[in-house]
Amino acid sequence: MHTAMKALRYRRRVAKRKGVSNDLEVMRKRLEFAQQAINWTRERLYLQIFSDEVWAKGGAHTVSFVTVKEDGSDRF
Repeated sequence: MHTAMKALRYRRRVAKRKGVSNDLEVMRKRLEFAQQAINWTRERLYLQIFSDEVWAKGGAHTVSFVTVKEDGSDRF
């Protein structure tokens, strides 16, 4: 995953604030992903939930990370 995101020129950074991208293309992709996920099997859902892509930790006193374009133009 790290290599693929690096090839697309994305990097991990400490989040300055919580939130999501307001870029229309990113919002479209997120909506498409969510619509596909509605029909996932239980097994597929468990693969996503327990993958290393999902961070289940967090809280008021923890550091949050975001994935951003190298130039800072967008984030996931």
